[in-house]
Amino acid sequence: MKYFLSFVEECVMNPDYAGFVAGRIEVYYQPEKGDTCIPCGYSDDEIPWLTKDQDGFYVFREMMDLATLNGPEALAALKTYMAKHWQVSLDDMQKFVKEKIDGDTRTTDT
Repeated sequence: MKYFLSFVEECVMNPDYAGFVAGRIEVYYQPEKGDTCIPCGYSDDEIPWLTKDQDGFYVFREMMDLATLNGPEALAALKTYMAKHWQVSLDDMQKFVKEKIDGDTRTTDT
């Protein structure tokens, strides 16, 4: 099983996040000979990103955009890598928001 990757950058409209880059990787299943899955034209999966390291991310994107991954293990490894390196954690996001908003009282307690 192979997966084709397409990076889609999204506009960050909130001025509090100036300097961040955000978007998603659209993951398309590429059928191989003998497969019964027929592509429908829509992505089969998406991997989000949000980071302030624009230069580093653009280098990564140039290496991976339009790439083909071989097998579900490679896709799982990419998802893990993205979560670790290119997705802002909730704690980091809350810290950033608290620095921007004086007297922030929001919490993650449910």
